[in-house]
Amino acid sequence: EHFDFNKGGTVLTQAEKKRAAFIAEVRAESAKRHVLWNNQIRAHRAKELYSIMLDKSTPPVDTSKPIIIVTGLPRSGTSLMMQMLVAAGIYVQTDAQRTADVSNPNGYFEWEPIKSLAKNPDIITQACGKAVKVVSYQLRHLPKQVNYKIIWMDRPIGEIAHSQKKMLQVNQADTGEEKDAEISIESLEGHRDTTLNNINTTAQRLGTTQNVMRVNYHECLQYSEQVAAKITTFLDLPVEKRGAISKTVDLELWHSREESAPSHGV
Repeated sequence: EHFDFNKGGTVLTQAEKKRAAFIAEVRAESAKRHVLWNNQIRAHRAKELYSIMLDKSTPPVDTSKPIIIVTGLPRSGTSLMMQMLVAAGIYVQTDAQRTADVSNPNGYFEWEPIKSLAKNPDIITQACGKAVKVVSYQLRHLPKQVNYKIIWMDRPIGEIAHSQKKMLQVNQADTGEEKDAEISIESLEGHRDTTLNNINTTAQRLGTTQNVMRVNYHECLQYSEQVAAKITTFLDLPVEKRGAISKTVDLELWHSREESAPSHGV
């Protein structure tokens, strides 16, 4: 290294440049390994969690208890809510066929048979006394004679669009497909508004207008203790469950976010 009087700065020798490049490469590789290790740890935890969920999915159906419906637009935080309910000791209806991946390291908590709800509405009765994820557009197919508690996940449309686009890009990279991954915010807003109207209509039709709770995704992450209190109140759970619920939140997984923060409180 020497001082260049003409340029007024320090000039690195060729050897020093190579050394700096080598150090940068080592640091980059170390960062990649750190991410890989974190993903492996999360995948292991997800498998353990799924094992717990499957154990909790085996009790006999209790028709005296309501079905907890967790719903919202794709990438709105429904998987996080399911994780929080598992932590609360709620039985969940899942088959774990869709396993955890880079887009959802803690798992999806899905149940494949629910996709046939339109053709076979009575399938939902298998989830009596449990929590189950239901795609938002299928809510209108819920049979009337069943008792429900519905949790709707709210998240800014911009974040949902970004998260959906990112997930599509990851899936396309895995499959080698090349398709337009653009997500229309306008169409998402339209679907959300229509679905919320349908929820209100569905709740009125089912006679469960008092059994619908909207939960803000941001608040789950930033004010998890308050959301935990809201969940235990809504589901009539012991206060002691709040600590376990709030501890399930992992802020490292909040990648697609908008600058605006939610108002304090739930």
